[in-house]
Amino acid sequence: ERSNKNTLRNYHSRFNGKGPNSQGWITITENSIRQSFDLTRVMFSRGNITEKIRFGQLVQPNEVILDMYAGIGYYTLPALIHGNALHVFACEWNPNALFALRHNIQDNCIEEDRVTILEGDCRTTVSGALDKARRVQAQSLSSDNGKDVYQDTLLLRGVDRISLGLLPSSEGGWETAIRSLRRDVGGWLHIHGNVPQSERNQWIQWVCIRLFEIACNEEEEEEEEEGERSRCNWIV
Repeated sequence: ERSNKNTLRNYHSRFNGKGPNSQGWITITENSIRQSFDLTRVMFSRGNITEKIRFGQLVQPNEVILDMYAGIGYYTLPALIHGNALHVFACEWNPNALFALRHNIQDNCIEEDRVTILEGDCRTTVSGALDKARRVQAQSLSSDNGKDVYQDTLLLRGVDRISLGLLPSSEGGWETAIRSLRRDVGGWLHIHGNVPQSERNQWIQWVCIRLFEIACNEEEEEEEEEGERSRCNWIV
């Protein structure tokens, strides 16, 4: 515990005016998870506590999770702490939320090798990570950096469950999400959206149709790419 506090202190010392050094820094404990953030710079909603609890219960041990809109760890933390996920890829582009996310991972004593933080637009960072993983696969896996190879292998296999917790709509990330799922057994998408209660059923139908269209397009693109690789191999 003392070592963990020293690590946090060293981390915060590099960010004057952020973290516990800022006047707006608070800590909220929900479902036995400590969530700290600067309330003047980052949003927080108590209204989604039921969904955060449910997500942690649905995550299965040894699953690989992609949290495309991680924030301060709203769903990343329950997946790791209560769901016992094998690994979480957490995407975020807000520097203040990223600061809080890293703090909360350390503050909740989560092992660093169970989380990979992808900074920036998730549609770009996830695609970039997938491309990097493919390059690693094409090369020898006898790398000196075992952690990077391990993470690349997990991502290349595909993830089991994806959190799309962006409101009012996460549709912009659906193509990336489907592309990231496991190809052998598929996976789960947790899609959030603001929808009037009277339109709930129509929205569900629309989401299913849209996801089917994206999946079909993705399959066609993969077949075209495979054909190109086959032709290249034949020419060589």
